[in-house]
Amino acid sequence: MTLEANFTVVVLYRTLALYDRALENPFNDWTREHWAQGFSWRPGSVSFLTLEEAGELAVDLLVGSDRPARDDAVRVIQVPFSVGRSELVEITSIDRGQLVGVPEGEYLARYETRWGAHNEMWCRP
Repeated sequence: MTLEANFTVVVLYRTLALYDRALENPFNDWTREHWAQGFSWRPGSVSFLTLEEAGELAVDLLVGSDRPARDDAVRVIQVPFSVGRSELVEITSIDRGQLVGVPEGEYLARYETRWGAHNEMWCRP
């Protein structure tokens, strides 16, 4: 199964979160070590540090592909990610985001980010 989606998330506080919608407390705490490594992870939830403090982030989602990382990415982070029975994943910043249906299972979430042609933020979670 391959799933593709393109949408925009408005970033607040340099955070893009990806989490199983069934989690009661989906957002992760950040320590100094998390800031240094660029992400905060726990089962079913991962938050990535964005390139800018705030602004629009173009999201290019691709699930179920063995695609290589982009050569022009300035940051690439890969972590294990579980989707439970809800089969819903939310990709968001602090305020609101996008719900995506993803089959239950174990995945690798790879976050690739860069600036686009017009200096806009872009990512592929």
